[in-house]
Amino acid sequence: ARYNMPKVAAGKPPGAAKRGSKAGSSRVAYVAAAAAPVLVAAIYYFFFSTKIGSLKPTNADALREVFFSGNPWLIECGRSASPVLYEAESSLPKGLGTALLDCSATLPSGKTTLERFKISPHKRGPAIVMFSNGDRPVLAPMDAVRTGADLAKWATRLSQPRTIAPSTAAQFEQHCTRRKWCALVLTAGSRIPPEEKAIINQLAIANRAVRFVTLDTSKMNLTAEILEIGGGVPTPTAAHSAFVLLKQIGVADGEETGPREKRYGAKLVDGGLTGAADALTSALAARDLPAGFVALDSKPEAELKRPPPPPPSPPQSYESSSSGSSKTLTDEELKALRAEREAERSRLEEERLEQRRLQMEAEEVQAGNIVEELEEEDENMAEVEEEVEVEEFE
Repeated sequence: ARYNMPKVAAGKPPGAAKRGSKAGSSRVAYVAAAAAPVLVAAIYYFFFSTKIGSLKPTNADALREVFFSGNPWLIECGRSASPVLYEAESSLPKGLGTALLDCSATLPSGKTTLERFKISPHKRGPAIVMFSNGDRPVLAPMDAVRTGADLAKWATRLSQPRTIAPSTAAQFEQHCTRRKWCALVLTAGSRIPPEEKAIINQLAIANRAVRFVTLDTSKMNLTAEILEIGGGVPTPTAAHSAFVLLKQIGVADGEETGPREKRYGAKLVDGGLTGAADALTSALAARDLPAGFVALDSKPEAELKRPPPPPPSPPQSYESSSSGSSKTLTDEELKALRAEREAERSRLEEERLEQRRLQMEAEEVQAGNIVEELEEEDENMAEVEEEVEVEEFE
């Protein structure tokens, strides 16, 4: 196909050859010939090679895919893409979509995109938002939109599928029970076999709207109601983990509910992670309470196991000490004991007298200075008292 290129008036820089001269004409022709391929390539890339789409604020199906599917999308707020988004496009990971959206336009819900997700754009620079993994959208910071390489690095990191290993009850609530879908992998320890790790990673990539949570049952206790579903959850082993699906019941995509309004359904997947893919496909395609799910009476919870109390200390035996203290001494032993005590007392008295004698000799040497020191001290005290009186009356 042939396209009519827009005519660009060439400027005349200082020192250019005169109009009509042979040198000027050849220079203009050379510059035009050199710039034409670059210009054509740039126009072809921007208009024909780019995969940046355009979302209409009135297209509810397309918006639902971007906002709530969990698939990674990089959305720039505006009607035209910024150069940094074009630069980053070729470096973005496979499966990460890009599109433009007028975030200030009213959505079918009656709110704008900025209002719906509480986004505050930067005063300067492009407003590029990452939607991924069913998490709340994140506005790219200023240091991530400086260059295309910075934006691609930031988007790649945020678009990775997430698998959470909670260690507290609050973390379990944040990453599992607050989500519409939670895939709960019950493990026998903190280390997961490589085969199961690979399965979990594949499932997380294929089911972005589901939050995958691995729970170490050696450190965390799960609600008894969960452990009793499906005839009882099998005890995880080092080689095989148990797999349970949790779903919030009666909650539409993107719907916000209070903590007391949520209800849950659960299903034990037979075969553990081996049958997880088929179970997720059928469950996600169903509405409200899928087949095989059991409605729970209470909110699922997990808490850290308390360490067992220390064993009681063995009772101490006082037999040897009591028998030694109750021993009866003979008259000879009593006399020897008294003699030892008297000798020790005499030795201590002699040491006390010797110390006192040395102290008196030192006092005699300093006797000549005692009067002078006392007089100086009296004078100093008088000065201090005078200063205090002045301060008090001032």
